[in-house]
Amino acid sequence: MSFKSNFAIHILMAYIYLASGLVVNILQMLCVPLWYFSFKRTYRRMIGLLNHLNWCLIPCVAQWWSGMEVYLYARPGEFEKLGTESIIAILNHRGQLDWVVSWVVAEYSNILGMAKCIAKNSIRYIPVMGWSFWMAESVFLKRKIEKDKKTLEKGFKALASFKQPYWFLIFCEGTRFTPERHQKSIEFERKNGLKPLKHLLQPKTKGFVLTTQGLRNNVDYIYDAAVCFHGDTEPTLMDMLNGKPCKADFLVRRTPISEVPVDDDECAEYLRDLYQDKDELCEYHKHHDTFPIDGQNPKYSDYERRKIENNMLSFTIAITWAVVLLVPLFYYAYMTIVWGTLFQKGMFTLAVLIVSVVFQVMLKAGKPKGAK
Repeated sequence: MSFKSNFAIHILMAYIYLASGLVVNILQMLCVPLWYFSFKRTYRRMIGLLNHLNWCLIPCVAQWWSGMEVYLYARPGEFEKLGTESIIAILNHRGQLDWVVSWVVAEYSNILGMAKCIAKNSIRYIPVMGWSFWMAESVFLKRKIEKDKKTLEKGFKALASFKQPYWFLIFCEGTRFTPERHQKSIEFERKNGLKPLKHLLQPKTKGFVLTTQGLRNNVDYIYDAAVCFHGDTEPTLMDMLNGKPCKADFLVRRTPISEVPVDDDECAEYLRDLYQDKDELCEYHKHHDTFPIDGQNPKYSDYERRKIENNMLSFTIAITWAVVLLVPLFYYAYMTIVWGTLFQKGMFTLAVLIVSVVFQVMLKAGKPKGAK
């Protein structure tokens, strides 16, 4: 067993992420009075900075630990604009690490702490990730767009006063790609006279329509992003934890929000067209491990490809968290094992076992069906 695939190391990594997240959550709660004393801009800036202190650990593990290489495709002049404007990012969702790649790009763009999304309502009550999403003013739904329309409108109204640039990330497919879900998507497409998608699920248009309507006067652009990995199989979270390297390509099509139709039906059709183009990009990437730039496709003839270098700031933050959190943990473990009472030793062993079981359950929950 290699060092990176050692389960004890994974437990320590999970401890660093969860413990740092709880510290960040506590500091964020101390910032809440700023909101009620009308210092909303200061509150939002502080929440963004604090979220970054925890969220950056994910891109750090991806790049520095597992050796993930991310290549960004965009037009000349657009690379420098990333992170300087408020946008809605439309992402495909084929595997477990699509969102991790988007976070690597957000970290590269210096806007990770200002990322927002639409999430399931129950997540907001979960410490660390859920609480940080809530503090960051993400929008929470009960998975029923029709019933949650008022919730969406309220959330978008709050974001209308957001002065700093932010990214609003949405997965229009609604769930991760699997063969079973793809078959159901194909059946839906045939029933409704839609062109079948080979590599993606048919997007759910209502959420996108409501999002563009609610944020039309607040965001500047739509970032239609295609995320594809090199090779025949999609890497998993377990692969990342085990330090297995992978390569991912992230192509951004930057479109002014003003070009997105206002009419509901036209907006829905606009999204379907985006996914047809995205599906064609995935098809090309499947055979070439790259996107069709350099004149291979007129739509992308002026695109450039750049490698996102490993981020030193996230690495420094991760090392700092490791020192701050692991030194007292090891000291406590040593004192308990050597000098602790039988009861203290038993409780410490029980705590380690509970963390191990919870971690294993989390990994199994994230494993795709049929994976070994």
